[in-house]
Amino acid sequence: MDSKVNVPLNFYQIVKWASIFIIIASMKAARPIVLPLLLALFISITLSLPISYLVDKKINRTFSTIIILLVFVSSVYLIGDVIAKNIESFASNLPEYKVMLANKLDGTQVGDLISAEFKNNNDKSKIMSLIFKAIGATQKIIGQVIFITILTLFMIFELELFPLKFNAIFGPTGSIGAKANLELITKNITRYLGIKTISSVATGLLIYIFLKIIGVDYAILWALIAFLFNYIPNIGSMIAAIPALVFVLATMDYNSFFLAGMTFLFVNMIIGSFIEPKILGKGMGLSTFIVFLSLMFWGWLLGPVGFFLSIPLTMVLKIIVASNPASSYFAILLGTKEDSLNAINKEKEEMG
Repeated sequence: MDSKVNVPLNFYQIVKWASIFIIIASMKAARPIVLPLLLALFISITLSLPISYLVDKKINRTFSTIIILLVFVSSVYLIGDVIAKNIESFASNLPEYKVMLANKLDGTQVGDLISAEFKNNNDKSKIMSLIFKAIGATQKIIGQVIFITILTLFMIFELELFPLKFNAIFGPTGSIGAKANLELITKNITRYLGIKTISSVATGLLIYIFLKIIGVDYAILWALIAFLFNYIPNIGSMIAAIPALVFVLATMDYNSFFLAGMTFLFVNMIIGSFIEPKILGKGMGLSTFIVFLSLMFWGWLLGPVGFFLSIPLTMVLKIIVASNPASSYFAILLGTKEDSLNAINKEKEEMG
């Protein structure tokens, strides 16, 4: 008697998608644990490139790792120290700035643009409080750096063991594909973060120079906020402009406010809207629409940090699904026009 049970194909599809939804829900629930691990992992992968460069120059790997980690920790400390000092100074003068903003809004055309509800509440300081909240969010991110740095210290040494572990798990032959995917992921993450860091440094530097010329106080603080938020695709630079522009509105004249606004607009248009999308879109193999869609999805799943990690995570997802013929179609959906054309040409070659 044949005891074999024929399970409908749809059942496997249901189980597959149910598993995906369970994984997504689990990641969302475990966000406090997942986020530091992801950040430490991406930082470790990024730092592995300069470490490998020093090793190629015949420098001991342990010594190379220590050098790069010291440079990384020192850079983070210097940036955090500058932001902390400026926040402390800004917070001490915050009541004065609130009064200046309230006086500026009274009896002006700008004040007429404020909603009736806002004016009826007699709480014009709400606008100024947006600055403090934005700075507080930045300060909170910096406060997590110590913990993430410790995770990075352990993880960067663990990365050296991955090839050995792949051999043990998959065998010498089976580990080839896994190592190839790991190398591709490492290469693309390093490329993305390298391009993004260069564009962020350029954004912060240009904003600092122009704001300094205009005479805006705390120019270095607004530039550093712009540098950090530029890692968020599409909307990061716009978010970073809000606290700086409100501060200029409160403390300076309208000409300065206009010039500061044009500064952020000019920098964002040149770097954020033209140069960066062209380079990242081609370099990462992701369409512009997918870049924006991934921003919304990972931001919903992982919170604010998901905005920073949206592109690397989507890129990793694309590499994983592309390595499996059964899910390669999903990689095409995430990819650019070139990916679709390559798939069509490959199918034509196979057919004939």
